[in-house]
Amino acid sequence: MKKFKFPLQKVLEYNTHLQKKEKDILSMMRVEYVELERQLNYLIQKYEAEKQNYLISCQRGTNIINAAMMLNFIKDLQNKIRLQKKKIIEKQSQIDTQAEKLIAISKDKATVEKLRENKCLKYRAEEQKSEERFIEEFIANTASYLSRLKT
Repeated sequence: MKKFKFPLQKVLEYNTHLQKKEKDILSMMRVEYVELERQLNYLIQKYEAEKQNYLISCQRGTNIINAAMMLNFIKDLQNKIRLQKKKIIEKQSQIDTQAEKLIAISKDKATVEKLRENKCLKYRAEEQKSEERFIEEFIANTASYLSRLKT
């Protein structure tokens, strides 16, 4: 009984390798996304704290130069928050694209795996039929041989 050999095994191995690579890339992108969100939350907290600090300073009475510097710093934080949100949106778009790429590769791999499974089942059925024919021929030859011996 010879071993089943799938002609597209190299394609299947390549698809498996490609799928793993794309999963790793997607995983890294998700880690980067979480880090971007963490940085955004930090900027928002810092913005809220500085805004409160500005309001308290204004209530206590501060000079115009300090108030202007605080406002500039708050505006700078607002700009950083806006940029960080853009980075997050861009990263989410990259993640979506990568996920679509991974889905396409997974579908290709599943198709080849299904083809392999079908070919393997067909191979086993043919192998079983071959063994059954061999057994039938053996029995027929044995019966023929025994009948010749009796005569």
